[in-house]
Amino acid sequence: MAIQGAEATYIMLLFSVAFFCARFLLDRLVYKPLAVYLFSRLMNDEAKQVKIVKFSESIWKLTYYASVQAWVLSIIKQEPWSLDKMQYFDGWPNQYMAYYSIPFLRMQPEFPTSLYYMFNTMLLTLFVFHVYWGKLIFLMIKKQLNNRGQVGDDVRSDSEEEE
Repeated sequence: MAIQGAEATYIMLLFSVAFFCARFLLDRLVYKPLAVYLFSRLMNDEAKQVKIVKFSESIWKLTYYASVQAWVLSIIKQEPWSLDKMQYFDGWPNQYMAYYSIPFLRMQPEFPTSLYYMFNTMLLTLFVFHVYWGKLIFLMIKKQLNNRGQVGDDVRSDSEEEE
């Protein structure tokens, strides 16, 4: 029951225009007034404008993903297998099942495997990563304490002034 041909193109254009209109109308009529109401007493003008923009983008993402999830769940609920768990694997397997013992042949390799060295190398690499990540975490905590909770530079990236 897939839609094909020119009808699919028209439906695609309709959805793209509808999404644009829905985003515009919800942003202007609901999200920004709600953000102004929530953030009006808390911050000054510059910080308030940034928070309003971020809030409206985040609430749009929440609305979009929640509506897509509700749509998917409504479609799945119409399927017969979604309510009856006995239909999940209906008719599978239809073959005779038995346990066959296969003789295990011990093969002697020509050269001994170096799993010991590979395992130790992986452990040392993991140790180096943990030391590096620990250093980054402690530097971020130190910088956050020095800035008294204000957002500062990120210690993970180089700044342009250091070049």
